[in-house]
Amino acid sequence: MAEFEGMPGISVIMPAHNSERFIAQAIDSILEQTYPNLELIVIDDGSSDNTPEIVSSYAEHGPRVTLIQQARGGVSRAGNAGLHAARFDWGARMDSDDIALPHRLETQIKAAIQHPDVIVWGSHAYQINIANKVIGLMEHGPTSDAEYESLRANGDPFFILNPTTLFRRDIALQVGGYNPTFVAAGDEELWSRMAAYGPMRVIPEKLLYYRIHSASMTSSHMAYQRLVHAFVKARNLAWLAGDDLTFADFQAQQRNLPPLRRLMLRK
Repeated sequence: MAEFEGMPGISVIMPAHNSERFIAQAIDSILEQTYPNLELIVIDDGSSDNTPEIVSSYAEHGPRVTLIQQARGGVSRAGNAGLHAARFDWGARMDSDDIALPHRLETQIKAAIQHPDVIVWGSHAYQINIANKVIGLMEHGPTSDAEYESLRANGDPFFILNPTTLFRRDIALQVGGYNPTFVAAGDEELWSRMAAYGPMRVIPEKLLYYRIHSASMTSSHMAYQRLVHAFVKARNLAWLAGDDLTFADFQAQQRNLPPLRRLMLRK
């Protein structure tokens, strides 16, 4: 379309594992975006169901969909495979069970062009169930530079809903991509490492339907996500003090704390 001629391309990265129930809806929501300058890279992470066949049916009928298949290695390794295979400077994450609103990527890339210093863009989202019924809202993340700087000055993690993110792929690669150590909340840990390169913002508009179900990452790894959140906070504070902190050292420190203190730190 002439309206978008000369605007940046976006590589949408979608890890998938046994996602046959919802992945067609997720793919359709990307291919139906009002912003046309995009590619979709689906990384099948060792699925044992029909996920690869469903993705292949899309890839066979158009050049915008690419399927990468790998042995089961976790969402972080799948995300890194997408980062390296992508062709465009801007990456966007998408989960294989969510639905992007049609104007999501257009809204975000226009914001990115208007504010070139911002390196990660997120948005608010609707929560939906398996029947696509809205059951809640997700309205997290800094919506202004002032809010972002306040979080950073306090060492607070940047909670930006991962499948809403549009980000500078070169910076994500420069800092090493997703760390496969983290089986969940790897996005939050990545944003922490990228923070030295520029601000992060959330558009206060709901641009995604975020699905909650028994097999979703949010449902199955909630305690672990709180642990990673606490680690990122502790590491940020260490960095502010001119020090460093590894996840192994943090876990060792946690084991030496009284149980009630450990619980309080993870809230």
